[in-house]
Amino acid sequence: DRHVAQYGCSPGNLKCGLIGNQCAVKADSFQINYGLDDYGYPDGDVYEPSDIVEEDDEAKAAREAAEALKEKKSLERQAGLKAHYGKILLVSKASGSCETMDVAVETMEARQTTWAEKQLGKDGTELDADDKKAEITGFKEALNELKLEILKFAERSGMKMSGARGGPSNPDPRSVIECKLSEDVYAAFKVFCTGITDRMKEIKNEDKMTKNLISAIMQIFGDLSAINVATLKKFGIEKYEPEKTIKTRKEVFEEMKKNVVVEEAPEEYYEESYDAPPRAGPPGGGMGAGLLAGIQGRGGGGGGGRGGLLAGIQGR
Repeated sequence: DRHVAQYGCSPGNLKCGLIGNQCAVKADSFQINYGLDDYGYPDGDVYEPSDIVEEDDEAKAAREAAEALKEKKSLERQAGLKAHYGKILLVSKASGSCETMDVAVETMEARQTTWAEKQLGKDGTELDADDKKAEITGFKEALNELKLEILKFAERSGMKMSGARGGPSNPDPRSVIECKLSEDVYAAFKVFCTGITDRMKEIKNEDKMTKNLISAIMQIFGDLSAINVATLKKFGIEKYEPEKTIKTRKEVFEEMKKNVVVEEAPEEYYEESYDAPPRAGPPGGGMGAGLLAGIQGRGGGGGGGRGGLLAGIQGR
């Protein structure tokens, strides 16, 4: 009011000459009057839709059993690391290395599933250049990520990871648990890379950079495995067979494809064939019975052909 009295401004006539919102009348014009207009405020309660699906008793029991087993193994691992290292700091570092190896295996499994889903989406169609390029790019990204994780736990074995290769390694301070888990990751990586090389052959795009990357990581794993074997022998373990591996890419794809076929094929598909007579309709012929009769009469005698079809449609 004081600004209007001083300058005589109105919404359509700003006489003060002030810039921007320095003019009080102009500044007020930008204020939202929530009581004047309808801005879509709902009349009743509105909740965010949830897509959570409740699991059945069997699935819940399986999940809880898996969680209990995982917790048990975690406690056993911690006890083994504590017995080997003693000091809390060393136990913590070893535990972190074990978690890194766990993540590496889980990453490979997740990648296999993702690639199988994409392959299933393109199943039965011919891949173009962009599709093939996208697959190769995914392979290289996964391998580069895994390489960084592998270098982390490989360095703990005493391997020389930088500078000139070769020469004696530092003493391996790791526990039996870490050596065994490292061998498990190596076994999983072999399966993982076999899936990649097989897929590149399938799509006829054997990328040289991807093959070189696989070869480089295999070299690191080969050196690490030799150290693992030597360290395990010091603990009296002459031969260790990996306790955990992953499914092959082909196995993941076939399982996924089988599940999709079961879900997409309705029961009616197997109950009725194209050569079987039409199912009985509702009393009185029903809305579709005359149409089906007209269609079936096409090409035969007795008013078949186009006339029978039109008659069937008109009789609906």
